Amino acid sequence: MLYLTVQTLALLLIAIAIGAGIGWLLRGARDSAANEARAANDAARIADLRRDRDAAEAALSEAKAAPAAPVSSADDGQFAELQGALDACRESVSALEAERDAALAAQATAEARADAAPEATTPKAAVQPAAAAAAPSVTAVPGGAAVGAPDDLKQISGIGPKLEGVLREAGITRFEQIANLSPA
Repeated sequence: MLYLTVQTLALLLIAIAIGAGIGWLLRGARDSAANEARAANDAARIADLRRDRDAAEAALSEAKAAPAAPVSSADDGQFAELQGALDACRESVSALEAERDAALAAQATAEARADAAPEATTPKAAVQPAAAAAAPSVTAVPGGAAVGAPDDLKQISGIGPKLEGVLREAGITRFEQIANLSPA
């Protein structure tokens, strides 16, 4: 009887170890796919911002190359608006490139740790890139509209479809806007 009990416990321990190993492999594949999707999304956002930056630079160079005409205050305002949009695009591209580089470095570090100690498990929050915690500054064009496609605000814990709708009605569509909210 003791032999059967020991054998059953040994088989249970083996089954638990196999299940934990398969779970660890599946989680790694899911995290890898999520990182790839995030990198593709970041690349698309960077391409959009570069296109916007190039358009703003072209408009600015056209404004500088235009023959000197009597300058009105409206022209000065438009020039300042274009300059502000160009500066905002440049800052956004720099911030996103830094965020992408930090995420890739964090992913490489996590993969190196996983390769070095495959039996060790880490909580999901520890594998997230450090760049996800540091949100870049709000990318806005004059007039207060955020640049780029709206983010899925439901990814934030505590925000559901109803609260997301309220935020969108208030003009908040990006994670950066939420990160830069003041207490007022």
